[in-house]
Amino acid sequence: MILKLILRELAKFYKQFNVQNLNDNFSIINFQRKYIEFPQSDFNDILIAENAIANSCKILTQDKDFAQYPVEIIK
Repeated sequence: MILKLILRELAKFYKQFNVQNLNDNFSIINFQRKYIEFPQSDFNDILIAENAIANSCKILTQDKDFAQYPVEIIK
């Protein structure tokens, strides 16, 4: 029952905001290099930032860890 509600709301969200799936490029991100380059990062931050950069996206967050990346932040 809850799953159906979630899926219904998700479908509305996708339709309303024209959401598109992106390739996450997980297999080509060099996480070892990124941990050295951005030592304050965790795995999720690196994955999100790298995908935002690769797809010319902005990041909506209040997480100060993203300030170290060359990506536009919306607060």
